[in-house]
Amino acid sequence: MSARLTLLLAALLLAPVAQAEEGDESKVRVSVRVLPARPVEPGTPVGIEGVAPLDARGLVAIRIINPDGVMTTLDVRPATNGDYSAQFTATDRPGTYRVGVGSPGGLASGSARFEVAVLEDVEVLDGAVTAAKTEAQAIAKVLSDIEADLESQIPKLPDNPAKDELKQRFAELKPLLKQASRDFGEIDAVLAPIKSFTEGDAALKPLLRLPAQALEDWTKKTGDERQRIVNQLAASRRANVTCEQLERVIESFRFAGALAGALTEPFSLITDPFKEMAKNVGTQVGEGVVKRLAIRIGLKPGKESALSARLTVLKDKFVAKVGESNLAAAKAIKGQDTLLGKLSEVAAWLAGKAFDRYCERFSGPFTANMRAEFLNKNLTEKWWEYSIQLKGQLELRYAKGGVAGAATTVNGEFAGQATHFTFKEDAIRVGWPGLTAGAVMFKRALIPKPWLFGAPLPNEDKPLELEGKAAAVMVKPYGFSVPVQGELVDEVLTLRIGAAAHDYTANARVVYVILSPHSIVPVVTGFELPFKDAGFMLLRASKGEPLKLKVRRSGKSLSAADSFKNEKGNAVAKGKYQLDLKLCNPAGSC
Repeated sequence: MSARLTLLLAALLLAPVAQAEEGDESKVRVSVRVLPARPVEPGTPVGIEGVAPLDARGLVAIRIINPDGVMTTLDVRPATNGDYSAQFTATDRPGTYRVGVGSPGGLASGSARFEVAVLEDVEVLDGAVTAAKTEAQAIAKVLSDIEADLESQIPKLPDNPAKDELKQRFAELKPLLKQASRDFGEIDAVLAPIKSFTEGDAALKPLLRLPAQALEDWTKKTGDERQRIVNQLAASRRANVTCEQLERVIESFRFAGALAGALTEPFSLITDPFKEMAKNVGTQVGEGVVKRLAIRIGLKPGKESALSARLTVLKDKFVAKVGESNLAAAKAIKGQDTLLGKLSEVAAWLAGKAFDRYCERFSGPFTANMRAEFLNKNLTEKWWEYSIQLKGQLELRYAKGGVAGAATTVNGEFAGQATHFTFKEDAIRVGWPGLTAGAVMFKRALIPKPWLFGAPLPNEDKPLELEGKAAAVMVKPYGFSVPVQGELVDEVLTLRIGAAAHDYTANARVVYVILSPHSIVPVVTGFELPFKDAGFMLLRASKGEPLKLKVRRSGKSLSAADSFKNEKGNAVAKGKYQLDLKLCNPAGSC
């Protein structure tokens, strides 16, 4: 009886969870992480860890197959919450190692792989430099595309003295834009003193992994940001009307500035750790600095003392080489900082001088709320409910000088972020009342925690993993941008909501530990439940129809405010939506 109950309950809980209104499916798996995440050298221990569902008593089965096809078995006892960890030391053979992990009852599994390679420290650095230069070339391509787009858009702007001045300023900027990517080549000049310092001294070679790691981190982060900018630029290439052309030109200068700024970051990332070491090496503090950095670059135990000793002996030479690197970095940064400043200056000047001459902004704050609830098929109990709050700014742009009674085209966007999520769930008890009757259930639920207004990330508990995703990734800005188009006719503003240019994805993650009176074996399972995104909420609040607002005039000022509500769904799943907004012109006066 107890074995049957355990297996039946485990099978039910590990099955996909039904998603009302969504159609998505998710099932719990064994999460597997290999540390360190980068390739390791032969003989370096590798950590294997994660979370496994406790679908039976017993051990988590870890199987590692080396490049020769030889399998190593590591069976480890998991913690009561499913955490497991093991260390694998048989990494003598270079190549790809495959990892498979099975839950104690064999109902769930997960996999990963890692690489073992014979890498000289200088090879690690050269690989990171090559990847960073490839990313810099990709940035240069985007800057070139922005330049070409500006070449085509500036002539289309209305003729006026500001346009002539913009042409002159842009002509001055073009050679700086081309120079920005060439300046990235100074990376070699920055690294050359450090490379020469480490030549011929095995104890110093690991220092090269510091800039390698900095460049690897920069390449990943900047690649993501570059793609976001490309997507934003594509979204900004909208209707061929004056105000949208101006906004597009302004955005292009701003994004070019952001990319130019990104090109300067690696110089500081490379030199800062060496500056810290040069300042403290040979002292007790310096030994602590070296030890921390040794951990970062993956030095084997005991090697940090050799590194510290060599740096102490060669302190004057080391400080001199760091100084040479700083000079090379400062030279490269100076040119790109000049470009960044000029791009930002032109964007601000254009926004104030040219835009305000021809265009109006109608803008103001908005808030949106959604509350959803889901009942069982008998409509007797609620098994899930959640709410979301959004906050942001609605900005509209339109040309000045419209003819009375004629339609004035407006374009803009809802831009903001989700500021609060709530969540209640009782899926297991409501879904399987017979199987869980008399059971003791422990539950941990993780919901998104918005990172608001640049506030520092809160301290998190030990990350809980489902399908390899750590809870810590749930703390982030949940931002969105949803375009709108419409028209202003006499005293009525009509707005149609479009598909989101970008939006957030948010899920609640739940883990249950179930102790049944019919079995001594605990059952552990987990699943995710989705929150709706901003684009969905705004469309629901508008009932899928254009928003209509009454515009009020007071002297030279305009204002509009309204609240839109909607209820949607059926007896099993339904939601309530509300959108409150207030607009004014001049922008910022409400």
